[in-house]
Amino acid sequence: MASTVLCCVVAWVVEIHRIRKVMRAGLEDDTSESTISMSMFWLVPQFFLLGLMEGLAVDGLIDLLADRVDEKDKEMAKHYGSHTSDLVVGIGKLLTALIILAFRQRWFNDNINLSRLVKYYRLLTVLSLISFVYYLCVGFYFYRKDKDDTQNSATEEHEQGHNGSGNMEMATV
Repeated sequence: MASTVLCCVVAWVVEIHRIRKVMRAGLEDDTSESTISMSMFWLVPQFFLLGLMEGLAVDGLIDLLADRVDEKDKEMAKHYGSHTSDLVVGIGKLLTALIILAFRQRWFNDNINLSRLVKYYRLLTVLSLISFVYYLCVGFYFYRKDKDDTQNSATEEHEQGHNGSGNMEMATV
């Protein structure tokens, strides 16, 4: 999820760089087929982070789902985990499409120089960051809950071993 946020930040920065080049060339209001020179290597970090995110997200979502179920159901969870990860990625794509539809009149135009892609990438960055922070909060909650449950069960086992139910009896002096 961190690579998703970074990918959106990189896309935002590249679009800022591109729009500055367009403004320097005076082509921001130009509707003709005028072009500016920009290396394709500006897109390499963005696509690297996008590939990293997709590679980690699919296996990570499957492992997250499998980690939350009983031992006997782990194989079934791994089987259904791929479907769950497809669902989560699909929901993300659907939300992106809805954002594009909602803002198509203001931010998107037939001419890329007249479009406001900087605002779109900024919105994606903010939404990704909010999602990442939410994920961290939920992750820390479950980590703390698992840690507390483990400590409570260990304490209960220890107390049961030393109080009336175990072999150890307290001697009086």
